[in-house]
Amino acid sequence: MTSPARHIGEDINLMMAQELGVVGSSILKKQCAELDIDIKSMSVKDLQQLAGRLRNVVAPVYGLQKAQTIERHVLRFQLLFKAEMSGGSAELFLELANISRFLGELEEGLEYVNTARELLDKIDGRKAAALRAEMHEKAGWLYLDKNELLSARREMEMANELFSGIKDLNGQSRASRGLSKVHWLGNDYKLSRLLAEHAMEIDGSDINRARAGTELGVILTNLGELDKAIETFLECEKVLLKQGAILEQVQFYNNLARVYTMKEDWEGAVKYYESNLRISEKANFFRGQAFTSMNLGEAYAETGRYREAEERLDKALELFQELGDRRCLGFSHRNMGILFRKKEEWLRAEKEFQTSLEIQKEIGNDYGVADTLEDMAKMYIFQRDLLRADHVLSEAIGLFKMIGAQGRLERASKIKKGVNEIPQPQWIFELL
Repeated sequence: MTSPARHIGEDINLMMAQELGVVGSSILKKQCAELDIDIKSMSVKDLQQLAGRLRNVVAPVYGLQKAQTIERHVLRFQLLFKAEMSGGSAELFLELANISRFLGELEEGLEYVNTARELLDKIDGRKAAALRAEMHEKAGWLYLDKNELLSARREMEMANELFSGIKDLNGQSRASRGLSKVHWLGNDYKLSRLLAEHAMEIDGSDINRARAGTELGVILTNLGELDKAIETFLECEKVLLKQGAILEQVQFYNNLARVYTMKEDWEGAVKYYESNLRISEKANFFRGQAFTSMNLGEAYAETGRYREAEERLDKALELFQELGDRRCLGFSHRNMGILFRKKEEWLRAEKEFQTSLEIQKEIGNDYGVADTLEDMAKMYIFQRDLLRADHVLSEAIGLFKMIGAQGRLERASKIKKGVNEIPQPQWIFELL
């Protein structure tokens, strides 16, 4: 009699054949044929390990990102098969919710969370309490990805309360990081910072402290506290290099390089970004390539490497469009505006800046709006259109003040003061 694993393997093989082609289908068929086991009797953890074996086979041929996607599809098929055979458990459906989030299927993820919620309503005890906390946390991350901040905040606050009740410091730290992200996206950087600092303080795990520290470094960068941001990032570097996944390392160095762009140390930024781009391309990590291309494009523009800058920014726009990341799509248009401003192609620069503003306003990203307005002001200054420069700087200053970005507020205010001096100081015309 053919085992359940073999049936599942054939289903997965058919599903993935088009994406992986003949070679990939053969790899999957061989791998699944080796899993001559009874899925019904296996734990969720066992099935995770089996899917991980498949990822390790696929990764050398198709890259890490595609291998992880395949891993999630395989695990989802196995878990659904197990649920069909045995009715499923809260733990199983929470893992399905996690997979759905990775695959970007957010509504499906929330449906799995609700199924887990119904099952947990029937049981109690410490394990049930831990699973309830995890359930609220997973719901919070799903709502965050949907940009439904009120729902995300409610779920993360409930998770934090439940993790606190069972004295799970690791869980409390994750929930605090989630709440920090909620307030960051809600443009409350001060509270976001406090929550990220709290997440670092309460978690005894080196890797989780490093993850929280990385998020804190991003917040400090946005607040304009650049030296403190570098100090925070460097505290996390050794741990992330030793224990972090390659995708975390790519994100980490992108964030560190961004501080150098804020300090206008463009050669330092280029060094980190180029290194990161090589890592991302080797791993076939498309999101990493997109982030790095977006930022490297700006750094190339600032160092006069215009052709390379445009190539990188075109790539970033293409990838963020495919990934559906509106926030970073807006920042990529802003960076393209900087490139054309540097080249004194004013109409093209204006168009890119306006596109960036439209996107950032649409998604409610006040920081992105203020950031773009400041760069537009620099363009108007060099066009000697000082009235328009003053107008957009006033709007940017209001937004930086509202979100508590003190460093950015001081910089924009200094530019505005220079615009209004008569005669204008020479340094004002050296901002391009």
